Amino acid sequence: MNDEVACLLTQNSAVECIGNSANPIISDTPTLSGEIERLNMVGNNAACVQFKNAQWQCWGQNAANITSVTNAFSHVYTITQHKQNTCLVADGFLHCFNQVGEQSFNDLTGFIKDIKIKSSGLCYQYTHQKTSSWQCPSELK
Repeated sequence: MNDEVACLLTQNSAVECIGNSANPIISDTPTLSGEIERLNMVGNNAACVQFKNAQWQCWGQNAANITSVTNAFSHVYTITQHKQNTCLVADGFLHCFNQVGEQSFNDLTGFIKDIKIKSSGLCYQYTHQKTSSWQCPSELK
C-alpha cells in the first residue's frame, strides 16, 4: 500500500489493486499467470509479484528495470524503493541499485531479517543479531 494505491493478494492467488486510476500500478496491470507467493509494492508507482516457481513479474513505472534486477539473483525476498534506489533482499543480503540498474550499495555482512524505511533512511536488521537493533547506513539516508 502507498499513498495512491492499495493492492492485495486474494485467496484465489490473484492480485487486486484499487486507488488512483492514473497510477501505473492500476492503469498498467498485467495478466498474471501462475500461483502467486508474494506481492511487493515498489515505491509509489510499481508493484511486483513473485510466483511459487520463484520468478518475478513487475509492472508500473520502471518495471523493466526492477524485473531485470530480480533476475540477477536466485531468490529475491523483498523489493522496496528508497529515494532513487531499488533495494532488494536477494540471496539473503541487501543490494541497492540506482535508476540505471547499477549497484549503488550492498551489505554482505549477514543475512537480512527485515528492512524498513525510517526517518534515518533505509534501515535493516540481521538474522544473526540477538537484539533488535537496526542498521541505518549513511549511504541510504
